[in-house]
Amino acid sequence: MNAFFVWLPFIVNAFMTSVVAGQKDLTICEMIRLTHSLNSTSTVQPQDCSMNTEAMSLVFGITMFLAVGNLFMSSIINCIGRKRLVIGIQMVAGLSALLLNFSPYWILSAIMFMIFLSAIFNFGFMNTYSVDVFPTYVKAMAVCLTLMVGRASAVIGINVLKRLLDNNCEAAFYIYGSIAFGGGIVAFLLPSDEKIKSQKKPLQT
Repeated sequence: MNAFFVWLPFIVNAFMTSVVAGQKDLTICEMIRLTHSLNSTSTVQPQDCSMNTEAMSLVFGITMFLAVGNLFMSSIINCIGRKRLVIGIQMVAGLSALLLNFSPYWILSAIMFMIFLSAIFNFGFMNTYSVDVFPTYVKAMAVCLTLMVGRASAVIGINVLKRLLDNNCEAAFYIYGSIAFGGGIVAFLLPSDEKIKSQKKPLQT
């Protein structure tokens, strides 16, 4: 999800530019291509490269929504269970990305895109598994390795995503959506909170 956050202003700017221009009955990828074609064929060069006001407001709204959502998820994690929450977020986010290209309604596309971005919540939840699953003498290494792999994949994902958005936008959402959905399936292999607690009890006694 880090890749989409890096290119979030680019995506939102293309999205809102199309909406403001009246082209609302398009998929999000069609909006990106339309804005790109308008910018490339324009004979008047813009004096600045800033985002329009609507796009900046939407980026702010998305980040605030995710911040509030992260607080909410953190507050209900003990009620629902960490494993169930991770699986649910991943699979719903991945499904939203896979279905995003089929939505010709800009409001629905915006909602589904925000749901897809909500998979970022699991980044913190997965790090807590590194603390609980691995023994103490390798716990620090496990956390560092988890973060290192995450950052390395983000660097690769950022460059791949930009190329896909320019050349095959639909594939970008299909690929990243499939990865997110697949992550939810793999999360079924994670130990449940009850199992982790039961394994810790003999050590505490």
